[in-house]
Amino acid sequence: MKSHSGYGESAKRFKPSLLLLVAMTVLLGACQTIKQICYTYDPLNFHAVDEGVLYRSAQPTGGDLEMIVQKYGIKSVINLRGANPGQNWYDNEVIVSEQYGLKRVDISMSAGSIPHKPDLVSLHNAFRDLPRPMLVHCKAGADRTGEAAAIFALDYMKLQKWEASRQLHPYFGHVPDLCPAKTYFFNKVYQGETWARESYDPCHGDYEYYDKVAFCGVPPAPVPKGVSPAPPPPPPSPAKVKRRIDDER
Repeated sequence: MKSHSGYGESAKRFKPSLLLLVAMTVLLGACQTIKQICYTYDPLNFHAVDEGVLYRSAQPTGGDLEMIVQKYGIKSVINLRGANPGQNWYDNEVIVSEQYGLKRVDISMSAGSIPHKPDLVSLHNAFRDLPRPMLVHCKAGADRTGEAAAIFALDYMKLQKWEASRQLHPYFGHVPDLCPAKTYFFNKVYQGETWARESYDPCHGDYEYYDKVAFCGVPPAPVPKGVSPAPPPPPPSPAKVKRRIDDER
């Protein structure tokens, strides 16, 4: 009887450990490496997309950019937050870029929308024409930067789409449930560089996460009879617009 009792006690102690081991195995399989679980929220969020060719990051300070240039030999910067003269982050980036002779491209992309065609074409032109190594960044280096990195991995590194889509991963801070437009665009809409240049037209396509009323001059849907139209919202102040752009990831 004692032996059976001892066995039961051992089993009770072993069961939680076994469950923990199974849970960790599943978690590790989903996240690929323990490094992804222990994401440190590094504010620079700096990573190589293609070593010696393209790097990705959050918004670098002037000191960050100088360090990256010196360590990795960066020759070009692709800024996905658009030109914002008068903003400290932008002015400092321009100062360091001029100091080191970096080529620059400013593209105004949004974390909450699929790209405008001219912006997508500008991104491809930058990837094709700028001297390498290049640095691409937005504010947090998660959503807009992840989308750009995935496009580069697919079209210029010639990775499979499922593999390129890893650039849009929680490891880099991208959370599809919070910013679904980028994962949706790359996984379900995007069909490569030639398609982007010749066929992509969000104003005439049936796409999610694109406001045709705001961007394409499409009139809003008619209001059914007997239903009072909602009053239009007041236009945002210039300060709020600038703050919204700055706060986008």
